[in-house]
Amino acid sequence: MHIKQGIRLFLEENTEDISLAYLLKALVKAGMVKASIRYMTFHRAIEQFSQRHYGHDIPQKRYGEIKDMTLNSPMIIGLPGSGKSTISDLVEGETSDHQHREDCLYRSRSFEVPGSYIENHWMHSIVIMLSQNQASGVLLLIDGASGETLYSSGFARAFNEPCLGVLTKCDLLSEEEREQGLARLVDAGVDMALCLSTTTGEGVNELLDWARNVAPNE
Repeated sequence: MHIKQGIRLFLEENTEDISLAYLLKALVKAGMVKASIRYMTFHRAIEQFSQRHYGHDIPQKRYGEIKDMTLNSPMIIGLPGSGKSTISDLVEGETSDHQHREDCLYRSRSFEVPGSYIENHWMHSIVIMLSQNQASGVLLLIDGASGETLYSSGFARAFNEPCLGVLTKCDLLSEEEREQGLARLVDAGVDMALCLSTTTGEGVNELLDWARNVAPNE
């Protein structure tokens, strides 16, 4: 899909506030926009292109904070409600009271990618780009309670980094449902997959060991 078509589709499907800062960073990293572009130039171009007004103070400040950022920590991806924030809290060793957001959440030992990036298939290439530039590994989640997944077959094989598939909320699942969920993760192309329940503690130690192994400097 042409980048303009992709941006148009994203803006049409996401009518709530979004962070243009992260969109710009992704486009720069993908080589689709020159790194020398000023944030406000991009901002005005998006407004003219979409014929829609965006507030700019916070995104402009955020872009200044993240434009040169490089990371070496696990990237957590999954649909909304799949448990990204819970797993991030486990990796961080502390809880966060952050609200639902439409841009990436960077923390000291992990970062979360918004569920909308998975819901919009044209954004999958940006997810892959983010992993290549900023992640030491990928945690790919499926919500065990719903079983919903939008990962195409072999999706995770696009990642150069180790990829752990996590079936969340496993305490709610039957043995058959567990097998089906793990099979979906394997079909998505993860290196390995596990069941996780923060209620019973199942899989927590294995997940934390994996996170430490892919970020050995932490």
